[in-house]
Amino acid sequence: MKCIIFPLVIKVLKNDKKLFQEFKMRNVYLDKVDSVIESVQTDLNHVKQQMYSVYHVDIKQLNQKGEVLQYKWTTRDQDGIIELSSSQLREHTKNMLQEYFYGSLAKPYKPKVRTWDE
Repeated sequence: MKCIIFPLVIKVLKNDKKLFQEFKMRNVYLDKVDSVIESVQTDLNHVKQQMYSVYHVDIKQLNQKGEVLQYKWTTRDQDGIIELSSSQLREHTKNMLQEYFYGSLAKPYKPKVRTWDE
């Protein structure tokens, strides 16, 4: 499931970064968001590496039927379809964001030296 949710988390955070550009005190937020994006990307890379090299699982997004997104998973000798509604994806993404910002996956970050017109 993480291999589906992590890219959504990164997409949400990158979109939020664009919105923060309008804030006067944006640098305070951008440092934390950049730190979380980096952590999620590292974890995504690790999950993908494990899926392919250890478990030999491949997951591809198929199509969307109304509110339901379909993903096909395949291994060397099995395959199947995972169906997730947009509300389920939203809830999983929200929960993952909370874990990275406030929960067990939250990490301390160092503020970067940024100019206020960045």
